[in-house]
Amino acid sequence: MNIIFDLDGTLIDSSKGILQAVEMAFKYCKIEMQIPLNDELVGPPLTQLLIMLSGTENETVIAQLADEFKRSYDTEGYKETTIFDDIEFMLSELYQRGFKLFIATNKRKIPTEKILAFFGWSDFFEGVYALDACEQAINKSELISYVLKEHQLDTYSSIYVGDTIPDRLAATVNGLEFVMVSWGYEFKVDEGDHYVDSASQLLAYLNQAKSSALT
Repeated sequence: MNIIFDLDGTLIDSSKGILQAVEMAFKYCKIEMQIPLNDELVGPPLTQLLIMLSGTENETVIAQLADEFKRSYDTEGYKETTIFDDIEFMLSELYQRGFKLFIATNKRKIPTEKILAFFGWSDFFEGVYALDACEQAINKSELISYVLKEHQLDTYSSIYVGDTIPDRLAATVNGLEFVMVSWGYEFKVDEGDHYVDSASQLLAYLNQAKSSALT
């Protein structure tokens, strides 16, 4: 059984470090934010976030903001990341039970790998894929498609776990079962969605899915 996880809002909460780094970047560049900064903005790719906050698509301005954000977040900000309840136990259990685990995230590759190493999770995952480091993908749907092809994963034995509507769409486009977690950044359930309220529920569901796939 193959489980592809979103990262931010699904396994971790990195909003504190991201918001701090964004605020520092705007202050350093002396640019005024056009909308209030809050944790509801966490999740989209960095460039998209900076465009929303600055109100401009000027490449020079966005590049300057991005450079300052990366300098702050990639050195110290990522260490402010917290783990959602019982996620580490769940990952350990899935790994020990032979699940193949992957990450497909909008988060940049460098801080993603630093966070996994920081928590000692690197060995849990067979593949870690970030949108900025995958030339073949321009959105989450294409990123998941790339993961499936790269590892020759069957859709009937693969599940995508995420916390947002775009995550659901990405799973649907690729013919994957989707499980939404209720503790993330954008919990909104549609009819027919399967969702879980805790990591223990998610673990139980994935174990059941694996057992069903073997029968």
